[in-house]
Amino acid sequence: MEDRKSGLYFILPGLLGVLIFYIIPFFLSLYYTFTKGISDIQFVGLSNFRELFNNPAFLLAAKNTLKFIIIGVPIVTMLSLSLSIMMSEKLYRFPRWAMLSPMIVPVASALMGWQVVLGNNGIVNEILVFFNNQSVSFLEKTTL
Repeated sequence: MEDRKSGLYFILPGLLGVLIFYIIPFFLSLYYTFTKGISDIQFVGLSNFRELFNNPAFLLAAKNTLKFIIIGVPIVTMLSLSLSIMMSEKLYRFPRWAMLSPMIVPVASALMGWQVVLGNNGIVNEILVFFNNQSVSFLEKTTL
């Protein structure tokens, strides 16, 4: 019995978080779908849904979403499947570094930006030399 009680104490913070951030907002939003107004709340039933399904902007958005689901998702799935098959050793050896290039480019551009600021001829060293100080090699590895 004591183990059960201590177990409940351990899961209580998680349960409170789920209750506060998921369950209560879900039921509040469900309640708000059947009401109208902010200060004077009136129960309107399904009239909000009738109004929504008669809205041409909503119908266009729903149609575009369905098009994306029917056309876009299978295409992306087939492309990713064929790319993974190409990367396998069996068929065609696709260069794996090409898959990492989206991760390499931001790092390389950030490095170039820091070289402009802290490099040997960078902005910070130019300011130091302007005030008659010695330039500092910020980006070179030094031993203490």
